[in-house]
Amino acid sequence: MKKSALYLQTPLILLITGLIFLSVLFISIPFSPSIRNHIITFIEKNHSFFTTCGFLLFIIAILLLIASYLSNKGVSFTVDMGKKGSYTVDRAFLNNLLNAYFKTIFTTYEVSGQFSHNQINIFLSMPPMPFIEQKPLLTRIERELADIFEEQFDYSAPFFLSTTIK
Repeated sequence: MKKSALYLQTPLILLITGLIFLSVLFISIPFSPSIRNHIITFIEKNHSFFTTCGFLLFIIAILLLIASYLSNKGVSFTVDMGKKGSYTVDRAFLNNLLNAYFKTIFTTYEVSGQFSHNQINIFLSMPPMPFIEQKPLLTRIERELADIFEEQFDYSAPFFLSTTIK
Protein backbone atom coordinates (compact mmCIF):
# COMPACT_ATOMS: atom_id res chain seq x y z
CA MET A 1 0.00 0.00 0.00
CA LYS A 2 1.30 3.43 -0.90
CA LYS A 3 2.09 5.74 1.99
CA SER A 4 -0.40 8.32 0.70
CA ALA A 5 -3.15 5.69 0.58
CA LEU A 6 -2.47 4.84 4.22
CA TYR A 7 -3.08 8.48 5.21
CA LEU A 8 -6.48 8.28 3.53
CA GLN A 9 -7.38 4.82 4.89
CA THR A 10 -7.12 5.72 8.59
CA PRO A 11 -9.71 8.55 8.52
CA LEU A 12 -11.90 6.39 6.29
CA ILE A 13 -11.91 3.58 8.87
CA LEU A 14 -12.75 6.07 11.61
CA LEU A 15 -15.56 7.49 9.47
CA ILE A 16 -16.99 4.02 8.82
CA THR A 17 -16.83 3.19 12.54
CA GLY A 18 -18.62 6.43 13.37
CA LEU A 19 -21.31 5.75 10.77
CA ILE A 20 -21.91 2.26 12.17
CA PHE A 21 -22.23 3.72 15.68
CA LEU A 22 -24.67 6.40 14.48
CA SER A 23 -26.75 3.87 12.54
CA VAL A 24 -27.12 1.66 15.63
CA LEU A 25 -28.03 4.75 17.67
CA PHE A 26 -30.65 5.91 15.15
CA ILE A 27 -32.14 2.41 14.90
CA SER A 28 -32.47 2.18 18.68
CA ILE A 29 -34.04 5.66 19.21
CA PRO A 30 -37.64 4.70 18.31
CA PHE A 31 -37.56 1.63 20.56
CA SER A 32 -36.22 3.24 23.73
CA PRO A 33 -37.89 6.31 25.25
CA SER A 34 -35.06 6.70 27.78
CA ILE A 35 -32.43 6.95 25.01
CA ARG A 36 -34.64 9.50 23.24
CA ASN A 37 -34.92 11.62 26.40
CA HIS A 38 -31.15 11.42 27.07
CA ILE A 39 -30.36 12.55 23.51
CA ILE A 40 -32.77 15.51 23.71
CA THR A 41 -31.34 16.56 27.07
CA PHE A 42 -27.77 16.23 25.78
CA ILE A 43 -28.53 18.37 22.71
CA GLU A 44 -30.23 21.07 24.81
CA LYS A 45 -27.38 21.31 27.32
CA ASN A 46 -24.40 21.02 24.96
CA HIS A 47 -25.11 23.14 21.89
CA SER A 48 -21.50 24.45 21.84
CA PHE A 49 -20.28 20.84 21.65
CA PHE A 50 -22.12 20.36 18.34
CA THR A 51 -20.75 23.62 16.94
CA THR A 52 -17.21 22.53 17.83
CA CYS A 53 -17.78 19.08 16.31
CA GLY A 54 -19.11 20.69 13.15
CA PHE A 55 -16.00 22.84 12.75
CA LEU A 56 -13.71 19.88 13.46
CA LEU A 57 -15.48 17.70 10.89
CA PHE A 58 -15.22 20.51 8.35
CA ILE A 59 -11.47 20.89 8.99
CA ILE A 60 -10.96 17.12 8.71
CA ALA A 61 -12.86 17.08 5.40
CA ILE A 62 -10.69 19.89 4.01
CA LEU A 63 -7.51 18.12 5.15
CA LEU A 64 -8.65 14.88 3.49
CA LEU A 65 -9.31 16.74 0.24
CA ILE A 66 -5.86 18.33 0.35
CA ALA A 67 -4.22 14.97 1.17
CA SER A 68 -5.98 13.21 -1.70
CA TYR A 69 -4.96 15.99 -4.09
CA LEU A 70 -1.33 15.91 -2.99
CA SER A 71 -1.13 12.11 -3.07
CA ASN A 72 -2.09 12.01 -6.77
CA LYS A 73 0.14 14.87 -7.84
CA GLY A 74 3.42 14.23 -9.62
CA VAL A 75 3.37 10.44 -9.75
CA SER A 76 6.55 9.07 -11.28
CA PHE A 77 8.45 5.81 -11.44
CA THR A 78 12.10 4.81 -11.55
CA VAL A 79 13.48 2.78 -14.43
CA ASP A 80 16.42 0.59 -13.41
CA MET A 81 18.28 -0.72 -16.41
CA GLY A 82 21.20 -2.52 -14.75
CA LYS A 83 24.48 -1.16 -16.11
CA LYS A 84 22.79 1.82 -17.71
CA GLY A 85 21.81 3.20 -14.28
CA SER A 86 18.42 4.28 -13.11
CA TYR A 87 16.36 7.40 -13.73
CA THR A 88 12.91 8.74 -13.03
CA VAL A 89 10.12 8.96 -15.60
CA ASP A 90 6.97 10.95 -14.94
CA ARG A 91 3.81 8.86 -15.40
CA ALA A 92 2.14 11.80 -17.16
CA PHE A 93 5.02 11.83 -19.66
CA LEU A 94 4.54 8.13 -20.37
CA ASN A 95 0.76 8.55 -20.78
CA ASN A 96 1.21 11.59 -23.05
CA LEU A 97 3.69 9.62 -25.13
CA LEU A 98 1.26 6.70 -25.44
CA ASN A 99 -1.67 9.00 -26.27
CA ALA A 100 0.32 10.75 -28.99
CA TYR A 101 1.27 7.39 -30.51
CA PHE A 102 -2.17 5.75 -30.38
CA LYS A 103 -3.86 8.90 -31.70
CA THR A 104 -2.08 8.20 -35.00
CA ILE A 105 -3.52 4.66 -35.17
CA PHE A 106 -7.05 4.72 -33.72
CA THR A 107 -9.86 7.27 -33.78
CA THR A 108 -11.30 6.01 -30.49
CA TYR A 109 -9.17 4.40 -27.82
CA GLU A 110 -8.31 4.47 -24.12
CA VAL A 111 -4.74 3.93 -23.01
CA SER A 112 -2.84 4.12 -19.74
CA GLY A 113 0.69 3.19 -18.83
CA GLN A 114 1.93 1.97 -15.48
CA PHE A 115 5.27 0.90 -14.17
CA SER A 116 5.52 -1.96 -11.71
CA HIS A 117 8.19 -4.52 -10.86
CA ASN A 118 10.62 -2.64 -13.12
CA GLN A 119 8.48 -3.16 -16.24
CA ILE A 120 6.16 -0.95 -18.24
CA ASN A 121 2.56 -2.19 -18.44
CA ILE A 122 0.30 -0.65 -21.07
CA PHE A 123 -3.47 -1.07 -20.97
CA LEU A 124 -5.21 -0.34 -24.27
CA SER A 125 -8.91 -0.37 -25.16
CA MET A 126 -9.22 -0.31 -28.92
CA PRO A 127 -12.15 -0.32 -31.32
CA PRO A 128 -13.39 -3.59 -32.88
CA MET A 129 -11.63 -4.81 -35.99
CA PRO A 130 -11.50 -8.02 -38.02
CA PHE A 131 -9.56 -10.78 -36.28
CA ILE A 132 -7.22 -11.25 -39.21
CA GLU A 133 -6.03 -7.61 -38.88
CA GLN A 134 -5.39 -7.75 -35.13
CA LYS A 135 -2.15 -9.77 -35.05
CA PRO A 136 -0.26 -7.69 -37.67
CA LEU A 137 -1.43 -4.47 -36.02
CA LEU A 138 -0.40 -5.58 -32.53
CA THR A 139 2.98 -6.78 -33.85
CA ARG A 140 3.51 -3.37 -35.47
CA ILE A 141 2.45 -1.58 -32.25
CA GLU A 142 4.85 -3.70 -30.21
CA ARG A 143 7.76 -2.96 -32.54
CA GLU A 144 7.03 0.77 -32.76
CA LEU A 145 6.54 1.17 -29.00
CA ALA A 146 9.83 -0.64 -28.35
CA ASP A 147 11.53 1.85 -30.71
CA ILE A 148 9.82 4.82 -29.02
CA PHE A 149 10.80 3.65 -25.52
CA GLU A 150 14.38 3.03 -26.65
CA GLU A 151 14.54 6.47 -28.30
CA GLN A 152 12.77 8.49 -25.58
CA PHE A 153 14.30 7.07 -22.40
CA ASP A 154 16.68 4.28 -23.41
CA TYR A 155 14.30 1.56 -22.18
CA SER A 156 15.11 -1.77 -23.82
CA ALA A 157 13.57 -4.18 -21.31
CA PRO A 158 10.35 -6.03 -22.14
CA PHE A 159 7.03 -4.29 -21.69
CA PHE A 160 3.50 -5.66 -21.52
CA LEU A 161 0.63 -4.55 -23.73
CA SER A 162 -2.82 -5.65 -22.54
CA THR A 163 -5.58 -4.98 -25.01
CA THR A 164 -9.34 -4.91 -24.73
CA ILE A 165 -11.54 -4.62 -27.77
CA LYS A 166 -14.60 -2.44 -27.16
